[in-house]
Amino acid sequence: MPSAIAPITGRFANRVLRDVVGSTIVGVASGYAYWELVHVPSMKHFRAYDKKVIAETKGKRTAALQPVTAPAVLTLFS
Repeated sequence: MPSAIAPITGRFANRVLRDVVGSTIVGVASGYAYWELVHVPSMKHFRAYDKKVIAETKGKRTAALQPVTAPAVLTLFS
């Protein structure tokens, strides 16, 4: 005796596949948006600050490495 309601065939597999594909698309899009809108700008800011600090440190370091004349104590014993 045929049923009046059609059997549900492959509906669960289609739903699982749609959920997995949809979740993957949303996850990749969210990751890309975070990378481009949050991570990259913050790293540019960090690198600019880092270059500034390195330039300041290099200036202090070169001033500290200037040749020093011999102290008066060493000239007494030579």
